[in-house]
Amino acid sequence: MNRSIIFCLLLGLAACTPTTRFQVMQPAEITLPPQVVKIGLINRSVADNQNQALNLLEGLLTGESIYADRRGSEEALVALKQMLEETNRYQVSLPAVNLPGNVAGMEAGLIDVNTLKQVCTQFGLDALVVLEVFDTDSRVRVDPRLQEQRIKGKRVMVSDFVSTAELMVKSRWRVYEAATGNVIDQFGGDDVLNFNSAGPTPEAAQAGLPAKRAAIDQCGRAAGSSYGRRIAPYWVWVTRTYYRKGDPGLALGCDYAKRKDWEKAAALWKPLCESTNPKVAAKACMNMAVYFELQGNLAVAMEYAQQAKTKYGFRDAGAYIYSLQQRKANRQRLEKQFGADKK
Repeated sequence: MNRSIIFCLLLGLAACTPTTRFQVMQPAEITLPPQVVKIGLINRSVADNQNQALNLLEGLLTGESIYADRRGSEEALVALKQMLEETNRYQVSLPAVNLPGNVAGMEAGLIDVNTLKQVCTQFGLDALVVLEVFDTDSRVRVDPRLQEQRIKGKRVMVSDFVSTAELMVKSRWRVYEAATGNVIDQFGGDDVLNFNSAGPTPEAAQAGLPAKRAAIDQCGRAAGSSYGRRIAPYWVWVTRTYYRKGDPGLALGCDYAKRKDWEKAAALWKPLCESTNPKVAAKACMNMAVYFELQGNLAVAMEYAQQAKTKYGFRDAGAYIYSLQQRKANRQRLEKQFGADKK
């Protein structure tokens, strides 16, 4: 089939199933105590003075970029700060405190309680989130490759090279509560990131890889964002489908919805929920469910979706009902984590 015809068909299908995207808040993986509001972020992964020479020697022997891990760890804290501030759940600062203790990726002992309370009192903090370890290791390999290409209308086999850089990142985090001195969360992540580049020669393939420092910075930001989702609510984008085929009222309502005039859209869809045509009624119910979800009324959205499923036998309603159930459960967790009902 002609590619242009396929493209037009795909456009037609897309037009039949319009969607809307919006943000919803996800709960954190764990719930920190409600009294923890003011948080200080501290980088303890940087080696102290007596271990700096060892780290420098390790960098020279292994080929690692000197001080690249230090920069990567700093990027991790910046990314974590951005995540924690995204929902206004916490007040976050980067106090100018040096608490070294890490060497060559080995985790140091717990922070002394007296030191912890002194730092928290000095900066008015309820807790410290400490990056205890940030250590990277990398490997690069180059492999030959044969692939088919069309050159001057002919299919020929062309050889080139693919370079792969594998970057392994080890990060360890602790949360210390100021009031008790206890560790209220301890988490470690071991991630592997791969970077690829191709070229006509091994040298050209390797030249296309990102600089090691840039790759480590990227890993640091990923590690910080990942830990942020563990301890703080965060926003995600979701997509919902609404339906236009089967009745002029459905179609006109969809036109209003595309223009973000949801009130006019709902006014057209609501009467169709009792249509004598079960397919039209089911689609109208699904559209009304999306409308009420956008308004933050999950209970009524669930009622309409259930009606589409049980009364009219609409198969696609099951997956949407599950999504609404998940949102309802997440909202209950958010109420504990955030102290407010979030849309």
